[in-house]
Amino acid sequence: MAYQVLYRKYRPASFDEVVGQEYIVKTLKNAIAKNQISHAYLFSGPRGTGKTSLAKLFAKTINCTGENKPCGECDNCKEALNNTHPDIIELDAASNNSIDNIRDIISKVKYPPLFGKYKVYIIDEVHMLSTSAFNALLKTLEEPPANVIFILATTEPQKIIPTVLSRCQRYNFSKIPADKMKKRVIEILEKENIPYEESAVDEIINLSDGGMRDVLSILEQVLSYGNYELHEEDVLHIYGLLRTSDKVEVLKNLKQNNINSVITTIRKMYHEGVDITRLTQDIIRIFKDAIIYEDTHNESLLSLINKSDAEAINTLYTHDEKINDIDNMIKVMESYRNAKDVLSYFEISLLKMVNYVPSVNSVPVIENKPIKSAPQAEKPAVKESKVEVPSVTKDEEVKKEEVFDIKETIETEIIETKDNFKTIDTDPLFLLSIVLEANKDEKLQDIAIYHNLSEYGNNPDTRKYFNLLKGTEIMASSKDAIIFVARNDMQMEDINDLENNKELYYFLKKEYQIDKMIYGINETIKDQLFNMYRNKSSYNITKCHITRYDEVNTEETFESKLKGIFGDIRIEE
Repeated sequence: MAYQVLYRKYRPASFDEVVGQEYIVKTLKNAIAKNQISHAYLFSGPRGTGKTSLAKLFAKTINCTGENKPCGECDNCKEALNNTHPDIIELDAASNNSIDNIRDIISKVKYPPLFGKYKVYIIDEVHMLSTSAFNALLKTLEEPPANVIFILATTEPQKIIPTVLSRCQRYNFSKIPADKMKKRVIEILEKENIPYEESAVDEIINLSDGGMRDVLSILEQVLSYGNYELHEEDVLHIYGLLRTSDKVEVLKNLKQNNINSVITTIRKMYHEGVDITRLTQDIIRIFKDAIIYEDTHNESLLSLINKSDAEAINTLYTHDEKINDIDNMIKVMESYRNAKDVLSYFEISLLKMVNYVPSVNSVPVIENKPIKSAPQAEKPAVKESKVEVPSVTKDEEVKKEEVFDIKETIETEIIETKDNFKTIDTDPLFLLSIVLEANKDEKLQDIAIYHNLSEYGNNPDTRKYFNLLKGTEIMASSKDAIIFVARNDMQMEDINDLENNKELYYFLKKEYQIDKMIYGINETIKDQLFNMYRNKSSYNITKCHITRYDEVNTEETFESKLKGIFGDIRIEE
């Protein structure tokens, strides 16, 4: 018997052997069982996901004369298995896309089936048909003879004209999950009595991009190279891949500024045949896995790296660094299309990763150790002047007398002038203490301010609050405060004006249940805060207490209430 390639030899012979696509299999089985078979189907989805295989299986099943369909024993099943069934007609629209090809089909559909119950036309890559061919097919597709069924298969359904789509039952095939492909591959290897390494199976599945046909084609090539034994080294060598541990090690060295080692290693790997495009994709997946583990701590959600690798990456890289590096890798992937020297593009992206400087708007979450809070003052303290913040560089040694203990100076957030309270405090050291207390979850919750803020712009009673925050961005958010970056100095002053600020506080508390003090800054202060954050070890900043307006109001005494009602009276016990 002639040799059969694996993907043809192990093409599913029954619905139970179909890997993935459970909802499609269930729907088709139910339709067959209840004899509710449509006249036209459209199977769409990525390559190698089983569209043509399921079309052939469906055609074989509806023509089967056995009790358990498909039985595999009747003449119809045997003819279908050998691709010699006269009533199952396959047409490759990629090479037979003219109107003459469709006219040939139209001229033959009127004749009854020769052997089975139904005559089934399977048109593969149907999107390749010309416009005139599609138009010629329309009427027949809409009202074919009762014993004729059309199954159209395509990887690009968007190219099919709407009038054809509307005449078909559409089934969208998805990429096959890795765990199901792995199970199927191991079944085949054991059935063929082939020794294998599980890590080699994982690497093959990573290469397949969700297509079962690709998996089996790659598997067959590797088996031929390895004398019908499956080893991870063979997969890596043939396809120019690195072990996951090697990729993680590159990222570790990169973060530890071992640039010389990283560049030397990458160039050596490249000249040994490592696929830079695939390496770039895998780095994206590594960072993605690390972020998923950082947010969920669920090891089962990791697709490429293991728990220890994820923890190692998260220890070295902040959340924002990982996001930035993913963006860099995605951009360089797009550049590869027109690049003659992909290695240079890849090296540049690595250098960008090394020299990445986060913006203040993406300050990482700082896990502070519990610090005893300063005692709450009975009323906001008065601050006469602002603390001068020294400019500190990386190479400058900070002297002991330059270290600030601002435990007392940041006790308040309101400046009192001679006449009245006029503006809230935006002292850089005070704002830095808020940044150090800020975290990602608080910021994400507070971004909800912007989702519905525009609706208040049309209401005369609330337009003021809309205008105060219009065009701003949240730089940092803690459980007690939000820092907004204003568009200009005027907007910053409006936000920090005491009366405006107080009204804005109560507005956000009422409409959004956000009980936090509000602070406005400009771009200059934002840059200053960033420099201070980078040199935060130079400032002995302890946790501050932020007094809300509600807390100030609760300090009103019984005596002051009486005076408010009866005027300036003397109260005696």
